[in-house]
Amino acid sequence: MKDKSVTGALANALPIVLFLAGFALFVWNEYRTARLGALVRKAEKECVELDLSADIDPSMEGKLVHATGVTSCAAPLIDPDLGAEADAMALKRTVSYYQLAEYHDNLTDQISYYGQWCSTPLSSKDYIAKYRDANFVYVRLGSRKDTCKTVALGPYGIQEDLVGWLRDYTVDVDLNIPADAMTRLVSQAEAAAPDHRRVKVHVLGNRVYIGRNPEDPQIGDVSIEYEAIPHETISVLAGIRDCKFVKYGSAKEFFIYQLVPGRVTASAMLAEEKSDNRSLGWVLRGIALLLLALSTPGSLSVIKKTRRG
Repeated sequence: MKDKSVTGALANALPIVLFLAGFALFVWNEYRTARLGALVRKAEKECVELDLSADIDPSMEGKLVHATGVTSCAAPLIDPDLGAEADAMALKRTVSYYQLAEYHDNLTDQISYYGQWCSTPLSSKDYIAKYRDANFVYVRLGSRKDTCKTVALGPYGIQEDLVGWLRDYTVDVDLNIPADAMTRLVSQAEAAAPDHRRVKVHVLGNRVYIGRNPEDPQIGDVSIEYEAIPHETISVLAGIRDCKFVKYGSAKEFFIYQLVPGRVTASAMLAEEKSDNRSLGWVLRGIALLLLALSTPGSLSVIKKTRRG
């Protein structure tokens, strides 16, 4: 009886919860849409075109500006482990290891072994005697991501945490690895080899391959792939604070900040803000109305029960 009572209470409460959630979402969304819409209309009136060829203009502090130019960094990004350099805004390293993997077929109870690329080295100490301790790696490195702390557009800086807004990473990376770094890497790899065999390091575009032959991977080989966000022409629509492009707006959830590749006008970027605001508004209205619709039959039933009681 107690379980039925609890179930009945939950069934009665669910429609009320759905109604309150739908109503709250509807009200908040209308508030959000109006606030952001007002901010965009204000931006259309106050947006200023910024001249990146001139020195920093103190009168631009706190204003919404639009500018187009080519990004730059004070120095190239450097992988601290390998010494690889890339003139880019962000550099990501992904490491893969060629290892002997064990596969146990539960249906036949057969164990098989095969070589495959893995994101981390595999332990082979519990493999059968023939393959025990077969796994090793020439170099142990973790994957990492570095972002330039001094990305600039003309004389103005771009917030480090907003650089990733520009575009996805690309494998079109022009790597530069100093000769002394290559020598250290070869020495490290040969020292890690079980028989201290000669090891080669291949630089293949955006990839550094440690092993004899990239076309014929062997246990212990390491593949290090780099991706980057290169310097490019971008358009920015943002506020100016302390000589940096920052989010423009009076609240954390209501702001304007756009970084897009290529030459895009301020009017086109503001039109995109309007379109995104409208689209999100209608999506959230739909969700709110759905919640209200789902709550209606149950709410009416609860009201009828209450009146009869």
